[in-house]
Amino acid sequence: MKYNHPQTSNMNIITTSKAPILTAVLLFAFALTSCAQQSQKEKVPTTASITAATKKVIIPIDGMSCASCQGNVRKNLKGTNGVSAVVVSLEHRNATVTFDSMFVSTQQLVNKINGIGYTTGKPKESKQ
Repeated sequence: MKYNHPQTSNMNIITTSKAPILTAVLLFAFALTSCAQQSQKEKVPTTASITAATKKVIIPIDGMSCASCQGNVRKNLKGTNGVSAVVVSLEHRNATVTFDSMFVSTQQLVNKINGIGYTTGKPKESKQ
Protein backbone atom coordinates (compact mmCIF):
# COMPACT_ATOMS: atom_id res chain seq x y z
CA MET A 1 0.00 0.00 0.00
CA LYS A 2 1.38 3.41 -0.88
CA TYR A 3 0.74 6.54 1.06
CA ASN A 4 1.27 9.97 -0.42
CA HIS A 5 2.42 12.25 2.33
CA PRO A 6 2.35 15.94 1.56
CA GLN A 7 6.09 16.29 2.32
CA THR A 8 7.30 12.90 1.06
CA SER A 9 6.44 11.46 -2.31
CA ASN A 10 5.54 7.77 -2.58
CA MET A 11 6.44 6.82 1.00
CA ASN A 12 5.91 3.08 1.54
CA ILE A 13 3.91 2.09 4.59
CA ILE A 14 4.08 -1.40 6.02
CA THR A 15 0.59 -2.79 6.06
CA THR A 16 -0.68 -4.77 9.00
CA SER A 17 -0.53 -7.97 6.92
CA LYS A 18 3.27 -7.56 6.54
CA ALA A 19 3.92 -6.64 10.18
CA PRO A 20 4.17 -10.28 11.42
CA ILE A 21 6.73 -11.05 8.70
CA LEU A 22 8.83 -8.04 9.61
CA THR A 23 8.59 -8.94 13.30
CA ALA A 24 9.73 -12.50 12.55
CA VAL A 25 12.68 -11.26 10.47
CA LEU A 26 13.76 -8.83 13.18
CA LEU A 27 13.52 -11.50 15.88
CA PHE A 28 15.53 -13.91 13.75
CA ALA A 29 18.24 -11.29 13.15
CA PHE A 30 18.35 -10.52 16.87
CA ALA A 31 18.65 -14.24 17.72
CA LEU A 32 21.54 -14.67 15.26
CA THR A 33 23.34 -11.66 16.71
CA SER A 34 22.85 -12.94 20.26
CA CYS A 35 24.17 -16.40 19.33
CA ALA A 36 27.23 -14.94 17.59
CA GLN A 37 28.00 -12.72 20.58
CA GLN A 38 27.57 -15.65 22.99
CA SER A 39 29.88 -17.93 20.97
CA GLN A 40 32.53 -15.19 20.86
CA LYS A 41 32.29 -14.83 24.64
CA GLU A 42 32.80 -18.59 25.05
CA LYS A 43 35.95 -18.59 22.90
CA VAL A 44 37.72 -15.89 24.90
CA PRO A 45 39.65 -17.49 27.76
CA THR A 46 39.28 -15.84 31.12
CA THR A 47 41.62 -15.91 34.08
CA ALA A 48 39.22 -18.29 35.82
CA SER A 49 39.37 -20.76 32.90
CA ILE A 50 43.17 -21.03 33.03
CA THR A 51 43.68 -23.75 35.59
CA ALA A 52 46.36 -25.99 36.97
CA ALA A 53 45.30 -28.45 34.25
CA THR A 54 47.25 -26.38 31.68
CA LYS A 55 50.56 -28.05 30.91
CA LYS A 56 53.47 -27.41 28.61
CA VAL A 57 55.66 -30.26 27.32
CA ILE A 58 58.61 -30.53 24.98
CA ILE A 59 58.47 -33.65 22.83
CA PRO A 60 61.64 -34.71 20.94
CA ILE A 61 60.86 -35.79 17.36
CA ASP A 62 63.03 -37.85 15.00
CA GLY A 63 62.32 -38.08 11.29
CA MET A 64 61.55 -34.45 10.46
CA SER A 65 63.73 -33.35 7.56
CA CYS A 66 62.03 -30.29 6.05
CA ALA A 67 59.56 -27.46 6.61
CA SER A 68 56.75 -29.64 5.27
CA CYS A 69 57.42 -32.19 8.03
CA GLN A 70 57.44 -29.38 10.57
CA GLY A 71 54.10 -28.06 9.28
CA ASN A 72 52.58 -31.55 9.25
CA VAL A 73 53.43 -32.11 12.92
CA ARG A 74 52.19 -28.65 13.91
CA LYS A 75 48.90 -29.03 12.01
CA ASN A 76 48.16 -32.44 13.52
CA LEU A 77 48.93 -31.35 17.07
CA LYS A 78 47.09 -28.02 16.75
CA GLY A 79 43.96 -29.86 15.59
CA THR A 80 43.84 -31.88 18.82
CA ASN A 81 41.09 -30.97 21.29
CA GLY A 82 42.61 -29.26 24.34
CA VAL A 83 45.78 -28.05 22.60
CA SER A 84 46.14 -24.28 22.83
CA ALA A 85 49.62 -23.68 21.38
CA VAL A 86 52.16 -25.59 19.31
CA VAL A 87 55.70 -24.62 18.32
CA VAL A 88 57.57 -27.15 16.21
CA SER A 89 61.31 -26.62 15.78
CA LEU A 90 63.00 -28.31 12.86
CA GLU A 91 66.38 -27.11 14.12
CA HIS A 92 65.90 -28.53 17.63
CA ARG A 93 63.86 -31.48 16.37
CA ASN A 94 61.08 -31.05 18.92
CA ALA A 95 57.58 -29.79 19.53
CA THR A 96 56.61 -27.56 22.45
CA VAL A 97 52.93 -28.07 23.17
CA THR A 98 50.70 -26.17 25.61
CA PHE A 99 47.54 -28.08 26.40
CA ASP A 100 44.74 -28.67 28.90
CA SER A 101 45.31 -32.04 30.57
CA MET A 102 41.57 -32.29 31.25
CA PHE A 103 41.09 -32.86 27.50
CA VAL A 104 44.26 -34.56 26.29
CA SER A 105 47.26 -36.33 27.83
CA THR A 106 50.94 -36.14 26.99
CA GLN A 107 50.76 -39.76 25.81
CA GLN A 108 47.94 -38.92 23.39
CA LEU A 109 50.09 -36.14 21.91
CA VAL A 110 53.01 -38.56 21.54
CA ASN A 111 50.70 -41.12 19.90
CA LYS A 112 49.44 -38.44 17.49
CA ILE A 113 53.02 -37.67 16.36
CA ASN A 114 53.91 -41.38 16.08
CA GLY A 115 50.68 -41.96 14.15
CA ILE A 116 51.77 -39.63 11.33
CA GLY A 117 55.09 -41.42 10.88
CA TYR A 118 57.60 -39.74 13.19
CA THR A 119 59.45 -41.19 16.17
CA THR A 120 59.27 -39.43 19.51
CA GLY A 121 61.62 -39.36 22.47
CA LYS A 122 60.67 -39.00 26.11
CA PRO A 123 58.59 -35.83 26.66
CA LYS A 124 59.82 -33.30 29.23
CA GLU A 125 57.48 -31.05 31.16
CA SER A 126 58.37 -27.41 30.68
CA LYS A 127 57.82 -24.43 32.97
CA GLN A 128 54.84 -22.27 32.02
